[in-house]
Amino acid sequence: MSRDQDQSVDRPGQPKANFWQNSKRTVEFWRRCGGVYLAYKAAQAKQIYLKRRGWTPDKLQERLWRPHHAWAGREMHAICIDLRGFYLKVGQFFGARRDFIPEPMCKELSKLHDQVPPMPPDQTRKVIERELGGVSLEDVFEWINLEQPLGSASISQVHKARLHGADLAQDRTADQPEGQGFCLGLGLGWRGGEGWSSEVEQCWRLSGAAPSSRGEPRRIPWRGAGRHKRRRAQSAAGAAAAHGSCSGHVDQAAAEAQTAGASPGYAGPLPRTAHDGNSSSSSSSDALDRVSEAQAAAGRLQQRQAARAAAEAACASREGPPDGIVAVKVQYPDALPVMLEDLKHIRLAAKYLSRMEINFDLVSAVDELAGQIKLEFDFIREARIMDTIAGHLSDIRSRVEIPRSVPGFVTKQLLVMNYVEGVQITRLGAQSRAQALNAVQKRIAKRRVFSRIAEAYGRMMLLEGLFNADGHPGNILVMPGGRIGLLDYGQSKQLPDESRLAFAELVLALRSGDNPRISAAMYGLGVITEKGAEATRCKMAYGMFDTRGRINPFDPNSPIKKMGVKKFPSDMFFVLRVVQLLRGLASGMDISDFSTCQQWAPFAEEAINRHKKMHLDLPRPAA
Repeated sequence: MSRDQDQSVDRPGQPKANFWQNSKRTVEFWRRCGGVYLAYKAAQAKQIYLKRRGWTPDKLQERLWRPHHAWAGREMHAICIDLRGFYLKVGQFFGARRDFIPEPMCKELSKLHDQVPPMPPDQTRKVIERELGGVSLEDVFEWINLEQPLGSASISQVHKARLHGADLAQDRTADQPEGQGFCLGLGLGWRGGEGWSSEVEQCWRLSGAAPSSRGEPRRIPWRGAGRHKRRRAQSAAGAAAAHGSCSGHVDQAAAEAQTAGASPGYAGPLPRTAHDGNSSSSSSSDALDRVSEAQAAAGRLQQRQAARAAAEAACASREGPPDGIVAVKVQYPDALPVMLEDLKHIRLAAKYLSRMEINFDLVSAVDELAGQIKLEFDFIREARIMDTIAGHLSDIRSRVEIPRSVPGFVTKQLLVMNYVEGVQITRLGAQSRAQALNAVQKRIAKRRVFSRIAEAYGRMMLLEGLFNADGHPGNILVMPGGRIGLLDYGQSKQLPDESRLAFAELVLALRSGDNPRISAAMYGLGVITEKGAEATRCKMAYGMFDTRGRINPFDPNSPIKKMGVKKFPSDMFFVLRVVQLLRGLASGMDISDFSTCQQWAPFAEEAINRHKKMHLDLPRPAA
């Protein structure tokens, strides 16, 4: 089955982008979200009445707000599941914000991190095989679990599988001959010493991997010639077997063609003689059909052999899956147009909330998301970024694990990567080992886990500027030994050096606690606020960029309510998002005294010093 065939694979519950379906989704979104909003306004009016009746704050919380938040959480969860698209992403974000989202609501929305209904197995198989160029799953994988995905989210779902050839990759000390490589015709392959090969080589720039502050992007993926070579004897035996098998089918096809009176490989019309009649024409046509069928069979066999060889070679590479276990990420069909349509309505809602409820520029945040969302649908780009970040964090691999893509099995809608074994951080407390710890041990373990997560993000944002901008608890795993696994790099951000260094200065200012310095650093970053007390601006800075702070946009005493944000730099929206994720995690893990800025200060100093040294080392123009 070719890539152009079978274009009718639909995502369940996800309509295609046509006028009537979009109109129906639009009406449904505003009807249901408007109902939740108006219900809250009614509850606020009821609260005023009950206060006059003498209800205490505790009684109001227990009898009025807790049941109402639980109902609203169920309604919002249902909206996200039914409409999916970008609404699902919004629900996942709020499901991680225990620092200001009410607990009953947050509990419902947190289910969106790992309990989203996936595509049925038969549809998943069609999409994967289409992306493999028509090769069946059995030709690439020893097994793949299509029934129970590892996870399913807004644009894709992930399945556990095992590649063929893992048994051949146990000995990683043998080398593959220079120049040998593999490519399954999937748009991305590995050619020994030449590195990555791709028809979209421009992905090396930010559309793919990211430039580092040290110059050109480092080619992190699979090491080349002289290091990751396969066992020569196995390679030779496998190649001989493949050649023999394919040659046998080709020879059989040639024999059938010669028996029918055609030359080997000839698929054109046979020459006719003066004695040819209908019978000879019919026999010639039958012979051509047999030749075509034999050639097609030989082509399919060669394709299967190539798929098997690619899987074996991937397992044999040093950074490849040593046991062949991989995670297969497959994109939902027709998801992008629906998400773009959803963003229009999210933007209208953000505009209303910015004017009526929150004194903050939410519209610019949505616009920044809209600019990034298309990139998230390019899995070739995601693979490049994931491999690059894995290289950037290689120094702390003993504490943080980043999966790497499997070369030869990456397309725009399919990403095969090393499988990371771990437990989702939201489920950590339910593990038997965690339950066996006493209170002190649990506190120490939670703090160690959170510190490693924060360290990884600090290094990404401050040292290289390339970071995962769409993290949520469902993509954070706790591995054996307390290592951290960070997944999903579809929505990633590269900070320009100017923004990265300005953020580094703000981190150092927040660590110092010097209000004038903090205020100046906020302006240097490009955050413009309304006029007001310097202390309020500094409190806002802690709320935005340090987990010591707390900023609830719905709290009447929030600094945003007292001092509105007139302008917020678009490059920093995703940094703000990361800090809010970390604050939500800290709140959920009952860690109240952790400062990310204290931990990030050494990385900020290194970033600034590296920048200064780079400029000092630049050759000066001649006088």
